[in-house]
Order: sequence, then structure tokens, then C-alpha cells
Amino acid sequence: MAVSVERGLFKLKYKFNHADQYKSEPLDFLQVKIMKNEQFPEIQRKTLPRGIAEERKAAIIEKLVPLMPANRKQFWINVPTNETVKNLLEED
Repeated sequence: MAVSVERGLFKLKYKFNHADQYKSEPLDFLQVKIMKNEQFPEIQRKTLPRGIAEERKAAIIEKLVPLMPANRKQFWINVPTNETVKNLLEED
């Protein structure tokens, strides 16, 4: 199966083998509301990095950074912190 995608079109063209022509009926793959508006909804962009809690960063730097290779240490030293962030590993 071969699929053709063209910029600006909201449908896919397809054919089942390379000898065939693309089907005259394109394949709809988007939600109806997007097809009606012919534009994708605007997404909210993040303005600040999420970060991790200060105590978690301190624990990582204290316990794990000494064991890391040099090329990984700088990431954890420079990772942003945020006190209001929730730990994603904790279950509710």
C-alpha cells in the first residue's frame, strides 16, 4: 500500500500497489470539526519549563550525579526547579 500526503490538503491519497493510480476517493482521517474549518486548532504553547521540586533536584545531585558520566551531569545541575510542580511518579 502506498500513501500520498500533500501539504495543505486534509485528506490522504492511497493505492494498493505501485502499478495502480491513486484512488479517486481520498481517505478522510481527521475529525469532522477540523475538516469543516479546514484548519487545525491553535495549541497552547508552554512559556516556561515544567521543572522539578528543589528537594528532588538536591537529592539527585547528591546521590546520582557523582555516579554519572561527565556528559550527563550538566543537565541535572542546570535543570529548572519549580515548587508548585507535582511529582509525576507519585500515585494519587
